[in-house]
Amino acid sequence: MPQQEQTVVNLFYINEFSQREVAAFLDLPVSTVNFRLHSARKQLKKEYLKMTQSNLQSQRPSKDQKFADKIHSELLAVQKLHKSLLPSLQELFAKTLGRDVEVVICEAHQRMFGHYIQALGMHCANYCYQMDPLKGWIYLDLSISLCTALLEPDANPETVRKSAAAKMATPIGEGGWMSQDDIKHINEHVKVIVKDIEKAWTPVRETKIHDIELETTPSFIVRSDNPTDPVIHLEFEVKSASYEDLTLSLCYLRSTLEPALPDMQ
Repeated sequence: MPQQEQTVVNLFYINEFSQREVAAFLDLPVSTVNFRLHSARKQLKKEYLKMTQSNLQSQRPSKDQKFADKIHSELLAVQKLHKSLLPSLQELFAKTLGRDVEVVICEAHQRMFGHYIQALGMHCANYCYQMDPLKGWIYLDLSISLCTALLEPDANPETVRKSAAAKMATPIGEGGWMSQDDIKHINEHVKVIVKDIEKAWTPVRETKIHDIELETTPSFIVRSDNPTDPVIHLEFEVKSASYEDLTLSLCYLRSTLEPALPDMQ
């Protein structure tokens, strides 16, 4: 991790400075502090996943690797089911952004629900919904950078980056980082994505998504009472020249997916 990001992380997490206090101490804009925190979290997340995979291998409950193989097989099945989403997502984002994009599944892993919420940062565009006949809540999250690009399709990558950093720096409780018009615009994209998710599930289950709710502050997401609940998390990346962190993710409680897993394999 670069030294400038280490300094911000130490002041924020170890010394417990607020973002504004870190900014004042280092004589930086608050938006720069938040961008460095966001970048550091991404790097720490990658290192955490490597460590988790290593620990899973070394501490697996079955010495013949049956447990690890079972998890790996399930993740591959879930990933395969959602690959059918890629063409429709690519079409949606290419149309809105007015440029060529490629959408890929960049991560598929099992983790704890609390870790998923923590990785969202200070702000989010997280849509909680239910999908009959499955039981339990499912979470669709669009990164702030992706939301910014969708809201400002004519802006260049550097403008989008700065605008996203400013949104990340918005203090909690000061009207939110998205306006009502912004929310309406993003909601229109989510309606399309939700329909595509239902179609992707058709080979396994006829599904119906309902009770969709938007939460823009991760700490207010309380649909699961237990932060240690295992979840299966898929992350999609929207690749476009010079743009960074254009991602969206799907998070299923394992208990929600469990009845359908045998039919996916």
